[in-house]
Amino acid sequence: VVGAVDGEELGTVLPFERLCFDLSSHLQIAHDSLERAAMRDASIELHTLTELRREAMSVAVNMKSPAAEVLLDELKLLSRRHTGRVTVVDVTLPHEGRDGKVLAKLSARSGVHVVMCTGCSAREVAAIAHMDDHEQREAQVEALVSRMVCELTTSCVGCPPGLRAGLIGRLALDPRDTRLLTILSMVHKRTGAPLMCCIQEPKVQHYECLESAQGGTNGAVGTPKSGGR
Repeated sequence: VVGAVDGEELGTVLPFERLCFDLSSHLQIAHDSLERAAMRDASIELHTLTELRREAMSVAVNMKSPAAEVLLDELKLLSRRHTGRVTVVDVTLPHEGRDGKVLAKLSARSGVHVVMCTGCSAREVAAIAHMDDHEQREAQVEALVSRMVCELTTSCVGCPPGLRAGLIGRLALDPRDTRLLTILSMVHKRTGAPLMCCIQEPKVQHYECLESAQGGTNGAVGTPKSGGR
C-alpha cells in the first residue's frame, strides 16, 4: 500500500484476505423459514458461530469488516506469530468498500505489509459491452483501463496521494466470456502487475484463456460468445 517491498521481506504471504470491505449488496435474505430470516441480524457469539458460518451470505454481520482496532489486533497477532515478516493481500475491489487510508494505517501500526487490489466490476464491463456505438465502447474501455493503471502506478481513487495498488483482480475466469479478462490483461500488459485469477475447477479452456492474455490479446469487449453470461 505505502511503497515497494523487497521480495525477501515479504515473509509469510496470506494471498486472499479481506480487511476493509462492505459486501452488503450481496446479502442473501433467506425467506424459506422465519428462523433463517432471523439470522440476518444475528450477532457473532460463541453459541451462534456454527449457524453463522453455515449461512455466511445470509448474515449481515458477515458482510462488513470489523472495526479497525479489531483488525489491528489481528494483524499484530500475525506479526508476532511470524516474527514480524508477514504480507497480507487484501483482494477487496474499489466497489466492495476498499479503504486504502485504513489499510495504510493498519500496515504502519502493525508492521504487516498490506497489498491492495485494483479492478473493476462485472457490471461495469457488461454496461460497456452493450453499448451500440463502437467508438464510445472503446473510449469507455480505455477510461476503465487508465483508471486501473493509475491506481497501480500513481495513487488509488479515494486514497491519499501515493497509496497504490499492487495487484489486479479479482478475475473469476469463465472461458465462455472473456470480456473482463480482455480488460484486465490490458492493464497487466501496461504495468506488469500480477493478475489474480479464481478458478474453482481448472480446465484446459482456462489455461487457453490465460495464454491468450499473456500473448497480448486485443479482443473486443463486445457481447459474449454463445453460452456466455
